[in-house]
Amino acid sequence: AARAFYGCSSLPAARLPESLLTVGEEAFRNCSALTVAELPAELSPRYPTVPPRPVMRPPLKMNDPALRAWLEKVPKPIAIFTANDHQAVHLINGCNKLGYRIPEEIAVLGINNDTLLCDILSPTLSSIDQNAREVGYEAARLLDMKMNGVDCTGYEKGLLPVRVITRESTDIFALKNPDVNRALHFIREYATTGIRVTDVLNEVNLTSRTLERYFKESLGHTPEREILMTKLRHASWLLVTSNLPNHRIAELSGFSNDRYFCYLFKKEKGMTPQQYRRENKSSGAIVWDNSSEEA
Repeated sequence: AARAFYGCSSLPAARLPESLLTVGEEAFRNCSALTVAELPAELSPRYPTVPPRPVMRPPLKMNDPALRAWLEKVPKPIAIFTANDHQAVHLINGCNKLGYRIPEEIAVLGINNDTLLCDILSPTLSSIDQNAREVGYEAARLLDMKMNGVDCTGYEKGLLPVRVITRESTDIFALKNPDVNRALHFIREYATTGIRVTDVLNEVNLTSRTLERYFKESLGHTPEREILMTKLRHASWLLVTSNLPNHRIAELSGFSNDRYFCYLFKKEKGMTPQQYRRENKSSGAIVWDNSSEEA
């Protein structure tokens, strides 16, 4: 899919950690609205950046001519990865001013998950959670070591971002069937509340046979499986980012009881919830929230 990086001269894409670039690419890979398109040569490399500007320059205005020229030049639809949430604010405001539809024409992903910024924007901003809490804990631990006379020369510990928080700026499906699109949005919104296929049928006003046929044609699996995988993704995230017991995770993910949850989790993941938690917490694995997953 066509994609670009929106930042500034002090933070080109080349200076972003590889883990963030990987997260950004995966997030846009899951945003199936984006069609395959090649970027013009002058917009290379991997994440072409908006024309360089001084670090201390005042924030871009919505009618900034450089931004207008750049947005007119890039192919559409396109996914734009920003240096941080503040850059995403400028970009989204500019797109709104210029009449570009988000995310249909331009999907936008920020970094930091500043909820105040992300939630007040229209549309709301998808962003990468950089695991700030764990960074704070690690910084405090390092400070404590130094205060106790421990030689920390050369000490370094990398912490991966936790997940992509999907909001409206990337929340789109490019499926030709509008009924499937509508059903998917409903499932993503309410799967963890314990909905069943009958609830989806009531939302889209289709028969069970018709909806199942549409899903298999568009996604290769049934609505029932889509609900299950959405619930398991949420449970996976809770396992890695919390210390909640299984019964509470089962409840928050829409499962009727923890025994059934553990059975389905092991069947789908090939390991128990406890094994998954140990393995992924120790590796700092990234957990995707609200992303599509194939059967």
